[in-house]
Amino acid sequence: MTDPVIVGSEIKIIWTATSIPKTLTRLCSGAGTYDALWYDGTAYVVPAGKKFICTSITTAVCQPFSGEVRLYKHTVADAAGGTRLANLAGTYGTGDAVNTTGLTMPFYYEVEATMYLNGYMGGAGENLISVTGVEVDA
Repeated sequence: MTDPVIVGSEIKIIWTATSIPKTLTRLCSGAGTYDALWYDGTAYVVPAGKKFICTSITTAVCQPFSGEVRLYKHTVADAAGGTRLANLAGTYGTGDAVNTTGLTMPFYYEVEATMYLNGYMGGAGENLISVTGVEVDA
């Protein structure tokens, strides 16, 4: 069992021999799409007997974008619905400037075994969603 510790505005994880740090990422594109976040080139599902502790979330605009970006947990990869964990909304610029637009913030949530993290894009364009955390024993 791993317990998080909050130090100032940062989330720290007390490591054990079975703790595995992971960054889950997905480029979401197209209005109304739900895309599972990937680890090592495939949709990441929290393994049985484990939990994934999210410690930060990043969103970065890759093309002009207007709409909502959301993060859900769900029992199915790439599926609509589930439990909404984060809502990041905004309208971003056009041209080369959008390639430097990004936001990283502390984000704490414990995702239980057999769950996927699915990103959602509510507008046109492309947006990268990335969640960093630690896979630990449940």
